Amino acid sequence: MSSRAPPLITASTLKETLKTKHTNFQVLDVSFHMRTFNRDAPAEFAEKHIPTAQFLQIDAYLETLPTPEQFGEDVGKLGVGDDTHVVVYDNNPTFGMFSAPRAWWLFRYYGHENVSILDGGFPKWEEAGYETTDVVDKVEPKTFKANPNAALLRTMADIDANIEKKQVYSH
Repeated sequence: MSSRAPPLITASTLKETLKTKHTNFQVLDVSFHMRTFNRDAPAEFAEKHIPTAQFLQIDAYLETLPTPEQFGEDVGKLGVGDDTHVVVYDNNPTFGMFSAPRAWWLFRYYGHENVSILDGGFPKWEEAGYETTDVVDKVEPKTFKANPNAALLRTMADIDANIEKKQVYSH
């Protein structure tokens, strides 16, 4: 199991961390846009993103959970290993976070607690005037072993049972 990172990281803290060229640290753009917005998250990433960031195609997981093997393979290719501190962000212009919380939860569900969300997302990064790039760094693939934590998942049957019993779920 990975160590626990703070749930949020500020743009200034991320900028300072990136300066250190920390080798066990990976930034992931997990932007996703509803079809009605006519936006293309991968194309926007290709145009500009936070230096060293990789793009995780989070929309592949919107309606279901990937298998542990699939998630491990997908994030491993992006340089995320079992001990990597992962920072996820998206470029939602209103909140600065739309799909990043989903990605954060996926990492937590798969047993990786060393994950943070960039507070304010890419809009906050740009607002601060920090560097962006269109260069996608090559990363060394790593091994990520996804270990599902069933306590973080509730089925419709669980929800229906709580409604019937008039209980509030807590774990």
